[in-house]
Amino acid sequence: MALAFRSPNHHDSRSGAASREDLLKALETKYPASKSTDDEPAIPTPDIFVSLVDKDNAKNEAQMPSIAECAVHLRMLEAFLVLKQKVATSNALDRAFGIAPKDTLTTIRGGKRCRKTDATFKERRKVKWNLFVRMAVWRFLGWWKGAVKTLPPLDVLMVWHAFLLNHSAYNEFCMASVDASRRLAKEFPWKEIHSALQDDKERSFNVSSDVESTFSDHHGPFDLFKALSDHDSHAKMLKDALAKLASSLEPQNDDLASAMLHFQDLAKIQRLPVSDQNRIQTLTEMVQRQEKFVVNMANILWLRSPALAGTLERAIVRYSRFLALFEDRDLETNKMPLIPTLDIDLVWHTHLCSPALYLAGCKHFAGRHSVNHDDTLEQALLNDGFVSTAKMYEIKFREEYDACLCWPCEALRSELGSLKKANGKPVDFAAVAKKVQEDVEYYQVVELARRTGKPLLAKRDGAVL
Repeated sequence: MALAFRSPNHHDSRSGAASREDLLKALETKYPASKSTDDEPAIPTPDIFVSLVDKDNAKNEAQMPSIAECAVHLRMLEAFLVLKQKVATSNALDRAFGIAPKDTLTTIRGGKRCRKTDATFKERRKVKWNLFVRMAVWRFLGWWKGAVKTLPPLDVLMVWHAFLLNHSAYNEFCMASVDASRRLAKEFPWKEIHSALQDDKERSFNVSSDVESTFSDHHGPFDLFKALSDHDSHAKMLKDALAKLASSLEPQNDDLASAMLHFQDLAKIQRLPVSDQNRIQTLTEMVQRQEKFVVNMANILWLRSPALAGTLERAIVRYSRFLALFEDRDLETNKMPLIPTLDIDLVWHTHLCSPALYLAGCKHFAGRHSVNHDDTLEQALLNDGFVSTAKMYEIKFREEYDACLCWPCEALRSELGSLKKANGKPVDFAAVAKKVQEDVEYYQVVELARRTGKPLLAKRDGAVL
């Protein structure tokens, strides 16, 4: 992931982010390295997740998503991005799909032979992610038709998540099922997801052996990436099926079925019905449309910022206000869509992951049965809608809508907010600015150390913002 620490909508000069060279220098000269894992800082702090509740516990219908749920959402999005990067760069998956560089030997002046690099290899490798997502969709549809009781693997979770964000399509799909009410009421298992997500380099997704075997007994290997990567153990028919998928300009569902059924127990698993096979492309596109948002979250990296709790607390308030704009709006006369900022969109996505609570929240905060989350709008309409939304928000709440959301700006808001809550005494702005600068620099250097494999810095005294 690129080291950004900034809002994708604002310039670096406004964010005040230090350069990579400055951070490397600070890493070597200013901050002492930790001497043991016990001495390393916990970023994000575990305290932020303590309010996570079990999926079976009832919630207040008018309750907003919690800070903890939004923080787990950020962890999950990061795992999705790492999964895509693993698939895209995996040489083992190149071999599994029969994708190899077609280098050629040519003769140059003087009769010398040289190798000409295959210029198409880089582009041909891109097909892997599209095929991986299609396989994940196939697995999701099989899992969804079952009891939907245990936590699915990360690839299936990724499809489920994207499907939930398309609220209208999700509702329609659920209502066509005999157990629609149960599916609509199902809580997204944030606590289980948090427990399964690991902070290692691979962003592993670890579940109990019982959960893993329950899935694999009915839907194939729990870890699809690992199963595909084990190229040497694949039967010839599977290798041929995967190679055919990779070489097709428009992969067909029959070809996908030929590959997927090799990973499953044919005595237990049947082919997907035609109705589900027709959904594969639609669900694949839903996953792909979310990839820009995943990258935006990785760029701004609130998850490991010094102001994570404050950022999410403010985002939840701003999201509730955003919903309130719908109550003031006449849909018959105003066709311009309301467009969220990045922080509001994160909370919106988190809310959508709990369909029944989302419907209740729409009624309570927006005065509507439902508010559609349309991720297919054209860029021009998004731009115009954003300008219109900003004007409405600023008039109604007398607060800047399109505020900079980078680490320094968010850390400053958190620090000023905590001082205001504490006593109301005159503020020493120079001291506040110095503290925020030191906090941001420390967190940046910790993140750089994490990415470059250097020892993390020693813990600091003082609370996280």
